[in-house]
Amino acid sequence: MSPQPPASRVAAERLRLIGIADGGWKPWPALQPLAAAALAAGLPALMVRDRELSDRELLPVAWPLREAARQAGALYILNRHFSLINLLAPDALHIGAGDPAPDQLRDHLGDGLAIGYSAHSEDEALQAIARGADYVVLSPVFSTESKPAATPIGLEPLAGLRRRTSTPIIALGGIRAERIQQVLAAGATGVAMIRAVFGGDPAENVHRLQQAVASAHR
Repeated sequence: MSPQPPASRVAAERLRLIGIADGGWKPWPALQPLAAAALAAGLPALMVRDRELSDRELLPVAWPLREAARQAGALYILNRHFSLINLLAPDALHIGAGDPAPDQLRDHLGDGLAIGYSAHSEDEALQAIARGADYVVLSPVFSTESKPAATPIGLEPLAGLRRRTSTPIIALGGIRAERIQQVLAAGATGVAMIRAVFGGDPAENVHRLQQAVASAHR
């Protein structure tokens, strides 16, 4: 039997467009105001990610964005940085390979926090769902400047996953506005992006991307 999610801890509609604010892509003094502007423009979900900063170093960045997300009514996703969960009270925690499995984390975090998982194959995504992931981010769908050495997996894993589970599937990697239609048609619930949201004018980007997502869901 294909794995299915428990009663949803996060509405799929809130996962249709995720902006990933990644401190490894742009320094936080420049990125933080871009993320705040995207939230003010209506970005429905923000993930805060930084693989280099310690929890103590990330907190002064993550806290203002948590408040901005709350004021905007946006979903706030914390990528790892487990010790900040109680302080930031994120809507979702995002994990990946090498982290405790979702069901193990629930033993410590309780049942109310949504947990997402970064997967790079259909099988890995299904394993995460079987262990209790509320959504999966599948990447890289297309070639991407942020990870030029990574081999794109294409659209078929999205279609394969959709045939086997109703869990939300988020496509990441090389996603642009003009590709949203084909990505969602292949089976993705939503898309996650870094450069397409925060490069250039975030407000214009958010409006254009939201239009593309809405058009694809008609």
